[in-house]
Amino acid sequence: MAAQLDNPYHGVPLLLSHRVGTHLETADREIVLTFDDGPHPDASGPILDLLARYGARATFFLIGHNVRRYPDLVRRMQAEGHTLGNHTDTHPKLPEIDTLRLRTELEACQDAIKAASGAAPTLFRPSYGRYDDRVLAECDRLGLRVVQWSAMVWDWLAPSVEDAVTAFSAQLAPGAILLLHDGSNIRRDSRAATVALLGPLLERARDQGFRVVPLGDRLAWLR
Repeated sequence: MAAQLDNPYHGVPLLLSHRVGTHLETADREIVLTFDDGPHPDASGPILDLLARYGARATFFLIGHNVRRYPDLVRRMQAEGHTLGNHTDTHPKLPEIDTLRLRTELEACQDAIKAASGAAPTLFRPSYGRYDDRVLAECDRLGLRVVQWSAMVWDWLAPSVEDAVTAFSAQLAPGAILLLHDGSNIRRDSRAATVALLGPLLERARDQGFRVVPLGDRLAWLR
């Protein structure tokens, strides 16, 4: 297995043998908001409403288990111009499971998103941001590009909206990929904080001249 180092961009191990997307390749004032662990009606619907209000298009890394429960939300995401990505089927720690289950986790999520939206995703974010050589090999087999993030908003830990907006503002930079959440794994964590934070975050980005764009073909890579 390839040597692992701490990746300063996202604080989880980086395998130097593979390219992993961490930011957009741009000097323009563009950022990407990514939402993990959805869809879920308690958060995804209100988040989509806010994104539409501010004219922002985001990227949603979806859990297959949730996609099968709420396919209408997936179709809404697609119809409103957001990017859909694979985030496994049940959100396990991938390096800790066997290869057969690993393959099932990725394929089942691919199948669920394709069934809901009509198209299989081309982007993958590992659950908990954790991966190993086997994960990357399966992504290569399925034609999935691995995407992490350059900054965390800490939407599940921030003590207040003000603190989250301050942290968000400090991390705004051209091409930044920011991590938030619109659902949860089988523990069903609340994402009420994310909904409360999103409007102020979008206003701050707008006030600083940043445009929120979906992930496209301009991914830059960290080796």
